[in-house]
Order: sequence, then C-alpha cells, then structure tokens
Amino acid sequence: MLDLKTLRETLFRTAYQMLGEVEDAEDVVQEVLVDLSQKIATDKVAAIENLNGYYVRATVYKSINYLKIKKRSEYPGVWLPEPYIFPSHLEHSGLDVSFGFVHLLSKLNPNERAVFILRESFEMSFKEIAMDLPFTEANCRKLYQRSKEKIQHKAPLNVVDQHKKEALTQQFLHSVRTGDMEALLQLLVEEITIYSDGGGKVAAATVPIQGVERCIKFLLGIQKQASSNIRVEIKNSESNILILLYEASASEPYTVVVLDASEDKIRTIYLQRNPDKLKFL
Repeated sequence: MLDLKTLRETLFRTAYQMLGEVEDAEDVVQEVLVDLSQKIATDKVAAIENLNGYYVRATVYKSINYLKIKKRSEYPGVWLPEPYIFPSHLEHSGLDVSFGFVHLLSKLNPNERAVFILRESFEMSFKEIAMDLPFTEANCRKLYQRSKEKIQHKAPLNVVDQHKKEALTQQFLHSVRTGDMEALLQLLVEEITIYSDGGGKVAAATVPIQGVERCIKFLLGIQKQASSNIRVEIKNSESNILILLYEASASEPYTVVVLDASEDKIRTIYLQRNPDKLKFL
C-alpha cells in the first residue's frame, strides 16, 4: 500500500533541496500530490511501475520550472536558503537537507541540480532520470559530470557527532559575546567564509566575507553594534543546529546563524537575515 505520509515527506525534502525555499517547496509538493490523487481516482496508478521514483522525478521537474521563473541572478546580494526545522525522527531519511548542502546546490543551474539530486540522493541510473525529464540519457550523464566538477571541492563538511556540534556552537557564541579574538582564531579555519542574506530588506554583507581576520572583525563588529537585550535560542534540526537571535521580547527572530564545520573547526558561517525567509521559524 502507498504510504502517503512518507511520500509527502520525501517529496518535500526533494523540493527543498531543489529550491531552498519552504513555501515554494510546499506548493510543488501540493501540485504533485494533486496529480497523484487524480491518478488514483482514475485507476492510472497501477500503470506506473515505480511510483516513488515517478513522483520524485515529477517533483524535480516542477521545481525546475519554479527556478526558471524565479531568476536568482536578480536577487539583491547573497542568496541563502530558508532555515527550516526538520523533524529529528526523520534524520536518517537519506536526503541531505543541511543548510550548507542546499546552499551548495544553488550554485548549480536548475538542470544540473535536478540530475545531481536524482543521481546522488536517489541513486537513479541515467536511464531512469531521463524517463520523465526533458533530457536524453547522454544529456543526463553530461549534466551530472558538469555538476560534480563544479562542486567537488566545495562540499560542506558537517561535524558528525551531535555533542561536538553543540559544544562548538556554545564555544562560538561565548567567544563572540566576550569578544575573545584568540578563542575565535582557535575555532575558525584560516579560509573561513561568512555568507549573509538580507534580501535587500535589512543590512547584510552584499558579497561573501573571506579569511579568518576579516571574518573575526566582521563578527566582533556586529557584536559591538548589537543591543544588550538580545536573546539567543538554539534549535536542533535534522543536519543543522540553528542559532536564533531575538531582539528583547520579540517573538520572531531577526537573524538565524548556521555553522558548517569539520571536526572541531568552523569552516563556513551563514547569516540568514531576510525577514521573508524567517517566517517559518
């Protein structure tokens, strides 16, 4: 029997990987499930050999259309995904929805992203990928190779152990709060990058900040300007630890910080400040 709950969760994660935006991902999934309900009503489901694979490809295809409509080249400044708290009980779903990975996928064009996700996340053959997508098997192979070349040296390296992640997060927060430059030098890799997304609506760095000295200066500058009434909340989500920053008694965060790390060093810091992308928290 078809498990609709599991299918919906899989399709949402797939759409989120493709789009990095929650509402658009939900819209895509809804369209796909409407199609499924119509097929069930007309007994056309039985003719589909691999139902899950068919609807995963349909989700990816619809996501391509969304991406082509929303031209991110017109986005003001740095584009980052929407932070989202995925249920921890689905941690082993096999679909990497970490913030760093979804940001990495955004570097690929829609077609490359589609083939990469179907190949890497679902281990589909190029023949399977080409079944319901507007590509030939040979095109899929080329798109996959091109996507691998683009991101092979940029893949996010997340701390595997949850306790290490939590300890590193606390050390980072304490070092920034106290302005401890020496402690930050020990926590950050030399080639660290900070990405900041304000969506053109709030202050944010319009280009990535690179290098440990520049990044520390940036972080300590933010700390000096910040109000003393800032409240910090840490949320554990699938593949991510989210640091939510609130002004005084505000009920909605004004910034979400995500750390990407390898072992005991922070490699990338993401600051999501666009208020439109914080509403799902």
